[in-house]
Amino acid sequence: MLRCKLMATRRGTHRWYCKPPTPNAPIDTEDVLMTLAKTIAEDQNTARKLADSPYLEGLGDKLNKALAESTEVVSEVTAPTLAQLRQASLAASIPFIGFGILDNMLMIICGDWIDTTLCVSLGFSTMAAAALGNTISDAGGVYSGGVVEDWAAKWGIESPPLTRAQEALPQTRMWERLGQLIGVVLGCLLGMFPLMLIDARKGEKLKQEKNMDEMYQTVVESVSEMLDAEAAILMLVDHEENELYTRARDKVPEFRSPVGEGVKGAVAMSGQFMNIGDIRTTEYFSEERHVNYQGTGISVVSVLCMPVIGPDNKVLGVVEVINKKLSPEFTEKDEDVLSALCSHISTAMCSADGSEHAFKQTIELCERSLKNRGTRLNTAQNARIEFLFGQVVEEVTAAVKAEAAQLLVLDRNTKELYTKVSDKLPAFRSPVSKGIMGEVVTSGQVVCVPDVRESIYFDESRHMNYQGTGMNVRSVLCHPILDEENDVIAVIEVINKQQKASEREFGFTSQDMAFINAVASHLAMNMQGPGTSLKSVLRMMAKQHDDTKHNSSARQLLNLAFEEVDINGDGVISKEEFEAAGRRLLAGRRI
Repeated sequence: MLRCKLMATRRGTHRWYCKPPTPNAPIDTEDVLMTLAKTIAEDQNTARKLADSPYLEGLGDKLNKALAESTEVVSEVTAPTLAQLRQASLAASIPFIGFGILDNMLMIICGDWIDTTLCVSLGFSTMAAAALGNTISDAGGVYSGGVVEDWAAKWGIESPPLTRAQEALPQTRMWERLGQLIGVVLGCLLGMFPLMLIDARKGEKLKQEKNMDEMYQTVVESVSEMLDAEAAILMLVDHEENELYTRARDKVPEFRSPVGEGVKGAVAMSGQFMNIGDIRTTEYFSEERHVNYQGTGISVVSVLCMPVIGPDNKVLGVVEVINKKLSPEFTEKDEDVLSALCSHISTAMCSADGSEHAFKQTIELCERSLKNRGTRLNTAQNARIEFLFGQVVEEVTAAVKAEAAQLLVLDRNTKELYTKVSDKLPAFRSPVSKGIMGEVVTSGQVVCVPDVRESIYFDESRHMNYQGTGMNVRSVLCHPILDEENDVIAVIEVINKQQKASEREFGFTSQDMAFINAVASHLAMNMQGPGTSLKSVLRMMAKQHDDTKHNSSARQLLNLAFEEVDINGDGVISKEEFEAAGRRLLAGRRI
């Protein structure tokens, strides 16, 4: 048998090398012709060389006659077997599996790299990154052509030995196309494995961070200009390091500062804003820190620092403005403006992180402001009001000589009372169906209990070691706070009347009740918002006007009745005249 092989030469060309048959071995003419046909099909120069060979003189005529005779014989093409079709489908699928893996793998890896670098710096879209990644993967497919086929051949996966007629049959082509389809689908799915190794949202996050940086810088510069401040800075909390770091600034360099240190650190720790007119007179002043602030040449005097509150009341950062230019200190209007901006910053930060909690928290605040009196949308206003309420509660504790006091607001959604401010007591929530305060909410009446242990309200689990303070409740005075519709919106409660050891304990006095009543009236006006006091005055004047009209009408009726009864007209009603009027009234007639 004649064996030929196409081999590369040193010049970079290819040449057929044929191994001569074994001497004295029988020659298979069909095998020689098949080898010859294959050799000529792959290298047409072989046909020219064979035509010029002296060994094949006269062979052309013989082959031509043989071909002419063979075309006259009509024979049917034998269909490939099922095993041959499966082998053809498998051999066709292998190259496409490799192509699918390589194509998807290169597109994902290159596209992700472009998306996190060029797209961020140059502003390209994610679709542009995908297109560029696909271009690179297609170029890689061109240069890798034939590699997978060679590997498959080494593993013994080759097409079955079919004739050209068999290869041209529809069923053969269908099986090959099916193999190619399955191969490319499987390869593309396998080529998606880099998605498990990369952060698919990294590029989007980097773009969002770039946009957020631009937004932060705009906000800080605008705040500095709007509030007429000398400098401004936005610092975010690094919760792992427990530090504040600069995110945007105006006339201030970047730096880091520990949480709890200075005004910014105190605000980040407490979550409460600070407005300081002259920091030099406070405990926060540090000559090293506030004179020549961060090497800018600015000497800090007035400071307004507002927290940026995120989900679950977690402090995300602080915005600080320094030195009001045309005033000695920042105003309440400045506080409201900065508070509103911080609220928007919080919502933007949570939205960038894919969290909707901040938006839901804003909606919940709006709902509370509508349903629960004493809640304001502006956090600065809320902070100012709660600070004043706290001072009021402390003054009440001292004025009535109580051991503790608290102001609790009614949550109409949950039917609970929750702590607004308190003195010497922790914050908590309590159902309106329990305790003395629950009775006050239900009845709308004042409850004064001189000895709780002997009353129907006593609950050992509730009144002993009250709210974990170690305090045992002895006496209670609880007063409702009513709105303009006479509905309970909150309660103020004082606990344990403190008396001298020589005095017998009788609980809170009527003077204490009168004082708490006056305080509750003022708290009601403040908790219902601006204009409530004016509305109350107008309502009182209208009521007095109605009472005056009613009294005038009543006096007119009395005068008419007197004239009817005074028959003699002497201005005096005698016994006989009175009895006669009674008889007429019983008879159903006029007096």
